[in-house]
Amino acid sequence: MGRALTENGRPAKKGRLTTAIRKFVLFAAGMSILYLVAVQGLHWAGFKMIETSTLGRGELKKMYPAGGIIIRDETVITAPADGELVMLVEEGDRVRAGDSVAEIKTAGADPGVPGLSALVSATRTGVVSLGVDGLEGLLKPGQADIFDAARLPESPTRMKGDGSRQLKCTKGQPVLKIIDNLSPLMICVRVPGGLPPEASKKGDVFIVREGRETSGRIVEAGSYDGGTQLVLEVSNYSEEYLSVRNMSMELVGERVNGFIVPSDALAVKDGGQGLYLMDRDEAQWVPVKVDGAVDGSSAVSGADLTPGGRYVINPRWLIFAGD
Repeated sequence: MGRALTENGRPAKKGRLTTAIRKFVLFAAGMSILYLVAVQGLHWAGFKMIETSTLGRGELKKMYPAGGIIIRDETVITAPADGELVMLVEEGDRVRAGDSVAEIKTAGADPGVPGLSALVSATRTGVVSLGVDGLEGLLKPGQADIFDAARLPESPTRMKGDGSRQLKCTKGQPVLKIIDNLSPLMICVRVPGGLPPEASKKGDVFIVREGRETSGRIVEAGSYDGGTQLVLEVSNYSEEYLSVRNMSMELVGERVNGFIVPSDALAVKDGGQGLYLMDRDEAQWVPVKVDGAVDGSSAVSGADLTPGGRYVINPRWLIFAGD
């Protein structure tokens, strides 16, 4: 049978309603399919955007820039006469008391008359240095006013080892010094930003220079203009500590061990911090304890963490991956 028609030839009202419903159902089904495709596409895209890394144990250090003035046990030797200082040993050599370390050559009184020479002997056992700066008698290990003494401006270097073995000098001029390199030296250190109270109270602190660590013992601590001031006793030091007076350095104020991960990899869930661990293609959130954080990295620990395990470093993309 044909559709019912009105007098003007149009489909009856019931037929029009059925057609509209049929169109709506088809439209809804199409939109549902598009929605499912879009969700699956987002899920796939989100999963592809997930980045992972491997868990590994390590150490985080909180570093504090500082400057220090080195205080050593050193004895200055003066020239016995006017003339030219000729070194008999290399700068940095260790000599014994009484060893000849240099000689002063003087010009003859008249042309053709040979000049004289005077030997310069070590007055103590130690390392020879030409870096006489005038502070040797003012800065001494163990002095009571070490903070005040360390504020003195550095005097111009009177003699400097620059590779030359012949230097002009006058009688009574400090020409070299002997440094006791076997005894501990002191460093008066200033940390402009200040150290945490717990770091300045510890018995030991680590000095970092060009990636190398040297331990020092805090023997005195104070403050100045919002910063921290320390006196460190250093026993095991490299040769560079004997050749400079002022030194730039970093102090290790905090040190924490654990699994080192980017702080952005941590995700809050159920009121706690955690990581998403990967098991094949599945990500599972596990709780962790954050033991410390330094410059965008965190040291974490947890019962579910194992060396070599994979974890998600950009957990925000897990929203699109359907977590």
